[in-house]
Amino acid sequence: ELFQTRDVYIKLSEYNPISDSTLKSSSPESVDHFAEVLLNNGLIVKKFQSKGKDIAAGCGQFVSNIN
Repeated sequence: ELFQTRDVYIKLSEYNPISDSTLKSSSPESVDHFAEVLLNNGLIVKKFQSKGKDIAAGCGQFVSNIN
């Protein structure tokens, strides 16, 4: 409802776990299902693959190492 009058582009990117958090990544199946629901409702969706998490440089990881 919120997005029906606007052009919306949704970027789905994998959550990269950090050592001091209990959060974890969603399964690929869950991400695919969520993307499908968004697409079926007329939204533009792009899924991005995480890069750099093997060296703790993925999105969200680097800043946690600085703090």
